[in-house]
Amino acid sequence: MNVNLSDIVILPCFQKSKPSIIKLNKCRSNYRKGIIDRKIIVNKNNELLDGYILYLVLKENNVKEVDVQVDDIAKQCFKTPITYIYAKHNQSSNKEYIWYIPRNNNSEAKSINIGDVILVKTKYGNRHVTVTRKEVLNYKPINMNIKKVLI
Repeated sequence: MNVNLSDIVILPCFQKSKPSIIKLNKCRSNYRKGIIDRKIIVNKNNELLDGYILYLVLKENNVKEVDVQVDDIAKQCFKTPITYIYAKHNQSSNKEYIWYIPRNNNSEAKSINIGDVILVKTKYGNRHVTVTRKEVLNYKPINMNIKKVLI
């Protein structure tokens, strides 16, 4: 489906992030070669779920219209809500990451507050992060694999 690039809503989690310069340069290089190596995925409200790097490259190149994939996250609703924790690895970072708390740890989920330092799984092993916000949702907020909080 084609949409105007200007109609895509960029959520705060993307606005606050700073994409890897390596990924950005690779996407730029591929774009110059006519290769689109990523997809822009939006929900039914045109909110960007994935493809922020391609979005930035297209915006740099004054592209007006783009083909997007619509991923209706409503299809991924859960019967029991899940607590999602947003956090930063350190206070000087602007990049926010997301983890979930397993449903069987409901009492621990309630005890986590903004500013708390918690233990989470990352691709580099277990790390401490500082909580920036908490959401209880009956759907997955992003179209990506989300690791769990170890507490």
